[in-house]
Amino acid sequence: MIEAVSEGVVFTSLDHSVGEADAVAVLRPKLSVEEKRHVIANAFSHVGKPYDFDFDFFSSDKLVCTEVIYRSFGDRLDLPTIEIMGRQTLPAINIVEAWATGDQLEFVALLDGNERTGKCEWADEATLLESLSRPALTVFNP
Repeated sequence: MIEAVSEGVVFTSLDHSVGEADAVAVLRPKLSVEEKRHVIANAFSHVGKPYDFDFDFFSSDKLVCTEVIYRSFGDRLDLPTIEIMGRQTLPAINIVEAWATGDQLEFVALLDGNERTGKCEWADEATLLESLSRPALTVFNP
């Protein structure tokens, strides 16, 4: 996998990337094979860039996690940014919202974590849709 972490944009294993996540949604873009090739090539072009601790989403010399996705897809997906604390950004939940409200992404899988039980279980599209209404800043999300 390619992801932006504090060490920069790096290759990581699936275990390392999602092993400590609260939940993991897998969404597949509805693109042609040729478009997917371009997206993958774009993703590889960002490997080695530093992490952007300033969260300056529109500079391409340093990247934050969702910016790797945003820049790799370019105009092939409509992923609108939002302003947070004076900066344009793309929270991961907004990618899920793009899936829920549009037709450019398809659901593949969801591993849904439960902080109360400490377990993670396979879940369906309805659960991912429901997750959009969960409180984001609580100690124990349902």
